[in-house]
Amino acid sequence: MTATVRDRDWENLVWNVRRGRSVLFVGPQIGPSEQTSTAALAHHLGDLLRDEGRIVTGRSLAAVAQQFEDDPQFGRSDLEREVARFYATSASSTPDAEIDRTLASLPFSLCVTSRLDARLEAALRATGRRVEVGRYHFRGANQPVAFANAPASPLLYYLHGTIDDPTSLVLTERDVLEFLENVVARRPGLPDAVCGHLQKRDTTFLFVGFGLRHPYLRMLLHGLRVNDGDRSLAVEQLASAPDQPDDAVLFYERGKISLRDAEVAEFAAELARRFQAVGGALAEPAPGLPAVRPRVFISYASEDAQQAKRLYEALGESGFDTWLDKVRLEGGTRWDAMIEQEIDRSDYVLILQSRALAAKVDSYVNKEIALARQRALRVSDPFKCLIPLEIEPCERRPDLASYQAETLTPERYSDDVQKLVSLIKRDYQKRQRERVG
Repeated sequence: MTATVRDRDWENLVWNVRRGRSVLFVGPQIGPSEQTSTAALAHHLGDLLRDEGRIVTGRSLAAVAQQFEDDPQFGRSDLEREVARFYATSASSTPDAEIDRTLASLPFSLCVTSRLDARLEAALRATGRRVEVGRYHFRGANQPVAFANAPASPLLYYLHGTIDDPTSLVLTERDVLEFLENVVARRPGLPDAVCGHLQKRDTTFLFVGFGLRHPYLRMLLHGLRVNDGDRSLAVEQLASAPDQPDDAVLFYERGKISLRDAEVAEFAAELARRFQAVGGALAEPAPGLPAVRPRVFISYASEDAQQAKRLYEALGESGFDTWLDKVRLEGGTRWDAMIEQEIDRSDYVLILQSRALAAKVDSYVNKEIALARQRALRVSDPFKCLIPLEIEPCERRPDLASYQAETLTPERYSDDVQKLVSLIKRDYQKRQRERVG
């Protein structure tokens, strides 16, 4: 098995795992396809359909679950109930349970799973660590997660929902399409702490049985904006699946993800052995706040484009993830929808107040301000979200009168920017402490 994973892949992976800079993605395909719990669930649902005299037309869980949900004898509630019952009674001694225990022994701060069972969660808790749990609901009702960014307190994030909330489960082919659409559009988006960690420049990823050979996962990685600044590794048993076109592998190689055909149990055991052989984890820093950059959206009148660009560059130098339409919008982008999405996912919206802005009667910037005010309603006191910036003496817009403004004058520009940066950093740190606490 080890020959299928190159030496430099091993060295890069172990190096980053030791330093707590690797994110674990775990999927259902961590063993021979006919032995996984997902395959067993699909077979169980197929048996129920066959008991009703139906011919089961698919093999994958999504296909069989879709047929089950659409069958007149069953429905969505029957599907959710059968899935919950299946995982409640499935034994923990399945062939892939040892893989979970091996992976749980390694110092991952963030584990993302597309599986529906709780075996990885149980394995993490069995190590004695404090485990935080979050889940994505592709139809809404998502809550912030507690993410300490420390291996001693890992976050396990259920990407396809949890059995405890059956309506959140991604089960059918229709669910998969809706899930992908909503993740890519960030409606709803993943929690800021999770997204920020996935996009950090020094983060690498280990995909274990995640099914990256399936084309739809290209959309998922694009939607998550997974960082590709360093080499990552994906391991799954390609030989046990139907033949796939070569461009699937080439796609991931271009994105700096090495896709390797390997027996997952042996790979996990070899990773643990190599990890221990070099001394295990490095000294863990004291638990602290996640190194996540505040997301900042800049709204302005078109006449103030130069001032907006100058502010964008200054905030970028301060480490903020700043969005400016003139920089971020690309050819062919549906700009109206993109701007709405970016305002919705931003931590802070900065509005450049000027005489030009005050004079706007019929302009798209008025819609941006309305969206920003709606976004600010979701942020509780005393935290900030919408911050007007007076770039010249002007009349205050009535719809911004209730928000405390900061100044950004040419005479004191550097000092004013530094004051703004300090204000946002203090507020953002307080937000993160509130979430972790």
